[in-house]
Amino acid sequence: MADNVELNAGSGGATLATDQDVALAHHQLVKIEFGADGTQTPVSAANPLPITGSLTDTELRATAVPVSGTVTASGPLTDTELRATAVPVSGTVTASGPLTDTELRATAVPVSGTVTATVTGVATAAKQLPDGHNVVATGTVTANAGTDLNTSALALDATLTDATQKTQQVGATGVVNSVFT
Repeated sequence: MADNVELNAGSGGATLATDQDVALAHHQLVKIEFGADGTQTPVSAANPLPITGSLTDTELRATAVPVSGTVTASGPLTDTELRATAVPVSGTVTASGPLTDTELRATAVPVSGTVTATVTGVATAAKQLPDGHNVVATGTVTANAGTDLNTSALALDATLTDATQKTQQVGATGVVNSVFT
């Protein structure tokens, strides 16, 4: 049997557009139109069905939409957009351009490993602090006692006599009221 149905069959009525399924039932085909009272505008690619109102982000994203492949972003990101969450960086990163004193000292810069200081210039008496001025040191100060130090007691080989002793006996009679050295 063919698609479409004639109304008032046999008397020449209008024909309705239908789609016939395999069970011989007809499903009427309907075109959607919109417009004010008394006007009709068929919905098409050139005249899409107008929808008013706004949708929220939640309504648009009822479920997460997976993205795969390459996604190209255009336009610059602001500092706030970039730092909404921490961005992990790994591997070797090359920085170009000098840092200003303010940029460098905005927060403490942690240093690990061996740090070697290179002294430049000449130290003169005019550049030294006067006597009595304290030099402030922070952190750990380690003193190096040097090398080849003898830490055992100093051995002396000497014979002390009355003449070489610091104090000597003095013969006296009477009352002694002074100390002789």
